[in-house]
Amino acid sequence: PWSETLSAVKGNQTLYDTAELIPQASRYSYILDGNAFQLDYILVSRLLESSLLSSNFFHINSTLDSTLRISDHDPVLVEFDIH
Repeated sequence: PWSETLSAVKGNQTLYDTAELIPQASRYSYILDGNAFQLDYILVSRLLESSLLSSNFFHINSTLDSTLRISDHDPVLVEFDIH
């Protein structure tokens, strides 16, 4: 979240990082050497921000032993209410 690349992609507040809805301690999708990182992002237009219902990282891979994982990243889900 602190990278210059992400800041450049988000632009001048044009895009919203949906992970901002999640408590900071849960904002990770990958663990390397015991350190949790947010490597996966879902960015949406600020026009959709008011339609966001929830955002979640499902910690089903990163916390498992590497022999049990389906992937090395956790899935991310964002729900919208669009009508």
